[in-house]
Amino acid sequence: MCSSSQSASTFGTLCDSSLFRCCSFGFSSGTSFLGRALFFFCFFTFFFCFLFITFFVLSPLVVVQGLGQSIEEFQSQKEADNASLNASSVIQGDNAEQLFRNHPQLDETPSIKSLVKLWHKYHTDQIIWDSSALKSESNNFPYRYHFRFVDTHALPQLKNSADSTTIHSNFDEIFSRKWIEKYRNIIPSLFISFYELDGKSTEPQEIEKVDLELISEINALKNQLSKRNIKHLVILSSSASSLTELSLDERLNLIRKQTGMNNRNCLILLQSSTPKEVGALVHSTLQVIKAAELEFYSGMEKKIRRKRAKTIGNANDDFSKSLIESRYALKLGFINEFKQQYDYAVKSFEIAYENLIQIFETLSLQDPNWSSYRLLVDITIFHIVKLNFYQEATNLSYKKFDVHIQSVVYFLKQKNISPKSYAVCNWLSQQFKWLAQLSDLAPYSLVPTEIPYKPDAKDPFSPLVLPHSGYLYLQAIHLLRRRESSLEDPNSLKDVYFAEVNTDEFDASLKNLLNFAKLAFQKKDNLFPRSVSFINFQLAEELYKASDFEGAVRFYEQSLEPIKEDEWSYLSSTIYYKLFKCSIELKKHYASIMNLLELCLIPDKQLNQSKLLKIKSLTENQENFKKILEPSTDKVLINVSTDETYDILQSEVLFKSSEFSLSKSAQFQVKLKSNLNQILNEVKFNDLLISFQGSFLPILLKCDTNLPSQNVFAVGDLKYDEDSNYLVGSANLTFSSYEEKILKFGIPAKKIGSNTCVSISSTLEYKDLFEIKLNVPINNKTFQTRHHWFDDEHANRIITNHTPESCEIVPRIPETKVTVAEMNEYAVVGENFQINLLVSNKDHEVVDLHLEPEAKLGESSLEISCGEGKGNKVEMKSLDTENELKQVLSLIVPNSIDDQSEIVVSIKVTFFVGGDYDVPIVSWLKTKIKVVDPFKISLSFLPRIVDDDIPSLFVIRDNDPKLPKPSRHWLTKVVVVNDLSSDIELIGEELTFVSSNKHLICREIDDKVETSKQGDKMVSDHFIETVIENGHTYRNITFDSMLTLKYKRKDSNAINEYQNKPWKFTLPLLDPRVLLDIETNQDSKDVKLVFMIENPTTRIFSFAVSLVENQNFQITGTKTQNLSVLPYTRQKVEFHAVPLASGWVNLPQLTVYDLNYRVNLPTLLVTDKAQTHNREIFIHIQ
Repeated sequence: MCSSSQSASTFGTLCDSSLFRCCSFGFSSGTSFLGRALFFFCFFTFFFCFLFITFFVLSPLVVVQGLGQSIEEFQSQKEADNASLNASSVIQGDNAEQLFRNHPQLDETPSIKSLVKLWHKYHTDQIIWDSSALKSESNNFPYRYHFRFVDTHALPQLKNSADSTTIHSNFDEIFSRKWIEKYRNIIPSLFISFYELDGKSTEPQEIEKVDLELISEINALKNQLSKRNIKHLVILSSSASSLTELSLDERLNLIRKQTGMNNRNCLILLQSSTPKEVGALVHSTLQVIKAAELEFYSGMEKKIRRKRAKTIGNANDDFSKSLIESRYALKLGFINEFKQQYDYAVKSFEIAYENLIQIFETLSLQDPNWSSYRLLVDITIFHIVKLNFYQEATNLSYKKFDVHIQSVVYFLKQKNISPKSYAVCNWLSQQFKWLAQLSDLAPYSLVPTEIPYKPDAKDPFSPLVLPHSGYLYLQAIHLLRRRESSLEDPNSLKDVYFAEVNTDEFDASLKNLLNFAKLAFQKKDNLFPRSVSFINFQLAEELYKASDFEGAVRFYEQSLEPIKEDEWSYLSSTIYYKLFKCSIELKKHYASIMNLLELCLIPDKQLNQSKLLKIKSLTENQENFKKILEPSTDKVLINVSTDETYDILQSEVLFKSSEFSLSKSAQFQVKLKSNLNQILNEVKFNDLLISFQGSFLPILLKCDTNLPSQNVFAVGDLKYDEDSNYLVGSANLTFSSYEEKILKFGIPAKKIGSNTCVSISSTLEYKDLFEIKLNVPINNKTFQTRHHWFDDEHANRIITNHTPESCEIVPRIPETKVTVAEMNEYAVVGENFQINLLVSNKDHEVVDLHLEPEAKLGESSLEISCGEGKGNKVEMKSLDTENELKQVLSLIVPNSIDDQSEIVVSIKVTFFVGGDYDVPIVSWLKTKIKVVDPFKISLSFLPRIVDDDIPSLFVIRDNDPKLPKPSRHWLTKVVVVNDLSSDIELIGEELTFVSSNKHLICREIDDKVETSKQGDKMVSDHFIETVIENGHTYRNITFDSMLTLKYKRKDSNAINEYQNKPWKFTLPLLDPRVLLDIETNQDSKDVKLVFMIENPTTRIFSFAVSLVENQNFQITGTKTQNLSVLPYTRQKVEFHAVPLASGWVNLPQLTVYDLNYRVNLPTLLVTDKAQTHNREIFIHIQ
């Protein structure tokens, strides 16, 4: 914790008192320059008599003797202490007892310098605010002392008797400034003496003599201090390098023994000490100081309490009791503040305040101590507020402050002193000053800096919360102004406290307070712009009164910045009026006109009427106005060119339609409204220039006062000016206050494209005095789509336009239509779908037509053609009027539609009117086609037997491979179900097979294809053969099969083909299998079951065969047997079955178990007389 000092010259600039000039003051390191300046400005005028009580932090006094005059860190401090003591009469002459010292002062060594530098961190005297005293910081900074370095020092003589218990009415007998000054600068809680322990002498006798002299001096000083209960700390400095050198340790022990000291209050400092050793020594001294100051001030507190108890018993009345309570409560408060026990100090000060208020209530205005008592009340409340700040209870401090203000004002009213009197206003202003400045000294965390007041967490709705210090300054300023106005009252000086009239200091005080308030609001950037603006305005007013027009203009302009965009028209009108007058005084013509225009833009109801009349009388007198602007000429013409947009004239642009056909007239209107008030009465706008982005030429409108001044005026023919490339017209453009005019225009549309009104500019002229070139803002509302189109002054109609300031010039669309004349409701997969278009032409000009269709199914493009062999584009030239043409579009619907169910057909229709191919007119015709897949297809493979499908091993032909080529035959059954049989007719189908291995053949036997149709179903049987071509061994054959389905719509002869996605199949070639054929007897209904075990391989298989009977049939035949099947043979197993039930019944199952591979062979049907279901075979019995 360190403090910084401020030089006497800085403080001297604020005060003329020589006493102040000789003092220097300090602040804690956290205090801003603003806080320092503010605090000095207030307190030098307020607490003159109790300067040291009020200003500075009270901390335990520690007097240090023996270090000479060379302590740089405390040099300014010593000067201030000496000056304050010389100015006081605390100890003078016989009242003082000089402390004994014969030893010379020590020279400054590096170790002593380091020691003093470390002490300086804990030094708090001559500072106004100590941030380390805060409640939250007290544990981090337990040591805070007032170190006073002296060469010689004197203490007050001891009194021979106890204090008198007589009660005096004299103010100084209640509480004296000398008492607090005595304990702040004279009587220490600890006295530190530095001595040199001579290490140069080597003779024992010389060393003994030096030590005895030192012991004698220490004992003499110790005796003087002990009579006053002051502790003594001795620090011996030696040039020896260690304690063992020259028996230094023995000498130190001897000195301690002979002086009655120990290793805590008699320390040794070697000049060769390291920084760490010096730091340890400093820590030891701080602990000694802490213990000494607690003992010293605790003893004082007990003594004060004993005196109070003894004295108050002699009091005869309430007045005397209040005097005693005030006296000793104040002393206890200051003692506890010395002890840094601020909570106890606050309680003592509050007791003192309550008793002082009671005394104040009984005093009369004629009492000679009236001002002294008032001052003591103010000092007491200051300490209460300040110490509550230390306790971080700032809102409580403000409540105490408010009670103080209300209490004093109440008692003053009781004494017939008006709160509006000069003295009371002056006193109130000073109170708010020091509270504001105390807030500025406090850390930002304790006081409101970013918000107007500090919220009270315990009582959110309490009105008594600490305001921002800027508002406290403004309150002090308000009271200071009210003070000056109260001087006219003859009874205003009835109260003598703060009643000294000094009109010379008023202006300086007011400006200083305004500057301090401004700085307070600017602690955080741009958080209080309006408050800063208001303060700048008041500063400008003060400069205006002093005829400092340059300075006034600067502050007026600063005050305008934050309120330009706000609705503070009354304040801004006052500012512009003063700026106007300043500009005239300074002969600044440009600024005069600009400020005049700003005044003209303020609404009449928000403009001060007296100012309005003054300005009107000035501007309407043309000759006088000229002389004010330029006395040396007869005529003044000021051209002001600016890129800024002034709202002198506002405009709205509206095109009658968002689109206009080529060669037609594009009609639009411009609504102009003057925002000028009555100051200029009537002005003229000339050279109104309307500019466009696009092909439209700019329009220049001249002001012609001979034309009628109408609210709605249709501008006549616009003439083209070759020199300027403008369209030029005329209108009466004189405007009175807030007048509105609507100008209507028509521009020939000669070029296709977009046109937008981008800017309007004009020149304001006023009575040949000045003219201003200005940009006219276009104030079309962004989200407004309905607008008023004015045909005359009274009739208007609503027009819908999303971009009223723009229009599009488009080609003329011919009266030619392209529509879909005929098209089926849906399209079928694979269909050649046709769309019939109808082209109808009724246009009076020659029209050529291009059709470009495109089709998409989802993201995939489809091929679409215009008629037969015409590609995807058709051109029709010179369409006949009143004639209709048909055009057919064709597209093939994909076979697979996945998840997409719609085809989108977009037809680009391009018109060319009058053979002008440079201006195509494009439109789009779109239609959607629903796509359906009505076909449900199933495919199955059933084994079949042919006599020679298994070759004989004994028949060998030429060119046969070494191994026989077995083949297998299959019945492929195709079933197609048509879900749209009412519209779609099935014609036939084609089935193709493609093997994935060229040595394996899958071929259809064409002469055995059978097809049948039954309503919405078509069934086809295809017989195929699978063969191994090269004689190698292949267990399976894999092949692709594709079905092509032919169909047509019933109302059309066009045949369409649907092709499904290829199927992939795998059929066995060489695996053994069991085939079942059924022979029936129509007469007896008996069933013969012929099971055939087939072996198409070169191996011999052995099987275990068993028949599993059921109750549906009676079976005859060998039901269980073992069989061996030779290569390329079939082995039959027959059973005769007599039905025992009718209907669909399941046949007995034959189990064929391969004894080698240990698997069961499946049973496959080779007949249509039975069906399989869930691995069981069923037959229908009549």
